[in-house]
Amino acid sequence: MGKPNSKLKNETVKTLAKQTYFTEKEIRQWYKGFVRDCPNGMLTEAGFQKIYKQFFPQGDPSDFASFVFKVFDENKVCFWRIC
Repeated sequence: MGKPNSKLKNETVKTLAKQTYFTEKEIRQWYKGFVRDCPNGMLTEAGFQKIYKQFFPQGDPSDFASFVFKVFDENKVCFWRIC
């Protein structure tokens, strides 16, 4: 995964569905959207802010989005990678 043409393995989807409240269909849809928005499999802080702003078009959530990104940026290299 993490490459433009990669796909989620069925085993991974089933595991995610078991461990979350999401259906396999929802997980596949979210992954498809992620690959569309982040074709190289990486999400930068700027990219996260852009996506986050789509959910809050009335205000400027960039400070909060930046905070959220940094909380989850475990490797401290300013991007998330789907591997």
